[in-house]
Amino acid sequence: MLNNYPTEQTTKLPEKSYFNKVLILLIIIIFVLFCFIVYAAYLLNKKGLITSESFAKRAVAAYLPKEPNIIYRRSGTITEIRANSLKVQSVIRTTSYDPTQAYTTQILTLSIDASTVYTKRDFRDFNQNLIIPPSQASSLAELRVGDTIQFRSNVNIKNLTAFYVTNVEKIIR
Repeated sequence: MLNNYPTEQTTKLPEKSYFNKVLILLIIIIFVLFCFIVYAAYLLNKKGLITSESFAKRAVAAYLPKEPNIIYRRSGTITEIRANSLKVQSVIRTTSYDPTQAYTTQILTLSIDASTVYTKRDFRDFNQNLIIPPSQASSLAELRVGDTIQFRSNVNIKNLTAFYVTNVEKIIR
C-alpha cells in the first residue's frame, strides 16, 4: 500500500551565494549614499552656504536654552530704594553667540505698595544636600542698597522696565 503522505520533511536553505550577493548590494548602496552626502556637502560649502562660522553658530544655538516668552519672576541687585519703588540692576541673557556678549544688565523700576509681600531666605548656613532654606517674613525696612532680591509680578515682565511687583524676596548669602 502506498502512502501519499511524505515520511520526511526536508527544507532547503538558500545557497550562501544568495546572501553574499545581497550583502554586497547593500554595501554598494551604502557607499553610494555616503558619496552623495559628501558631494552635496562639498557643493554647499563651495557655494558658501555652509561655512565653519555659520556651522559653529548653529551648533551653539542648538545647545543654548531657549528664552521663555513669558517671564513673571526675575532677580537683581537693589541700586535705589524709594517710598513706593525700587530700582534694581538685573542681568538678562541675550541671543548673542559671543560668550562675552551673552548677558547684559538692565535697570528695572519695581513699583511697590502696601499689598506687596516681603520675604527673605538665608543661604549662609545652606548645606549641600539641596535643601532650600525656608522663607521668612520680612519688610521693606530690611532692604538695603546692594542686596540681592528675587521679585515676582502678575504680568509678563519680559519686555518691561517698569512694573508692579507682588512679591519681593531678599536673598541672604
